[in-house]
Amino acid sequence: MYLHSASLYDVMHPTQDYHAAATELRRLIDRHCPDARSLLDVACGTGRHLVLLRDDYEVEGVDISADMLAVARRRCPQVTLHEADMRTFALGRRFDVVACLFSSIGYVASFDELVTTVANLRDHTTSGGLIVLEPWLAPERYRVGEVTAGQAETDDTKVAWMYTADLVDGRSVFDIHHLVGSSDGVDHFVERHSLALFTRGQYEDAFRAADLEPAWDDSGFFGYGLLTATAS
Repeated sequence: MYLHSASLYDVMHPTQDYHAAATELRRLIDRHCPDARSLLDVACGTGRHLVLLRDDYEVEGVDISADMLAVARRRCPQVTLHEADMRTFALGRRFDVVACLFSSIGYVASFDELVTTVANLRDHTTSGGLIVLEPWLAPERYRVGEVTAGQAETDDTKVAWMYTADLVDGRSVFDIHHLVGSSDGVDHFVERHSLALFTRGQYEDAFRAADLEPAWDDSGFFGYGLLTATAS
C-alpha cells in the first residue's frame, strides 16, 4: 500500500479537514486527559495530524511506510518518527495520548491482529492516559460496487484516480487506478488496498480483551465513528 502514491497522498485528499479533526481531538483530550503532555500518532502517514498538534503536545509518529514517513519528515522535520508496524512496534516509553486515526486500523489482517494492535496501543499509554481509535467502515455500511473517482493537481502535476469497491474474503478491497501527468509524460499504476470490515461489537471486544472499557461516538472526526478508552 502506498508504494507509488505516497508523494501524491496529500494532493489526493485536499478536502479532508485535518484542522477540524485536530481541534476535536484537542477537545477530547482536554475533557478526558487534561494534563496530557505527550502524544503518539500510530499510522501517522504524511504527518498532517502531527504538524497540527506539535505546538500543544510532545508528539511522535509511527508508520509502516518509509515513503509516507519521508513526506512526514519534510513536513515536520523536528518530530521523532518511527518506521514500524502498528501491531508490533515497541518504543520503550509511554505517552499520555495514543491515537490511531483516519481508519488506518482497517489494514490489520484479522480480528486477532486487531486485538494485538489495541493491546499494543494500551502498552504505550501511561496510566490514566487516553487511547483514541478511528475505525474503518462496519460491514453494514460498506457498499460493494460503488465507483469512486477524483482528480487534483499541483503546479506541475495532474492526478486522476478511480476504483470500484469490491469484497474479497470479507474485506473491503480497492484496486485504485492512478493517472499521473507531468511534463515528463503520463504514468499509470494500480495500488490495491485491503481493509478489514469489523463490527462495532468486534472493536469493543478488542478493547475489552486489552482490559480497556471503550466509549463509542457514532460520528467521530470523519464520519466513521470513534472509540476512546482510559488506560489503567
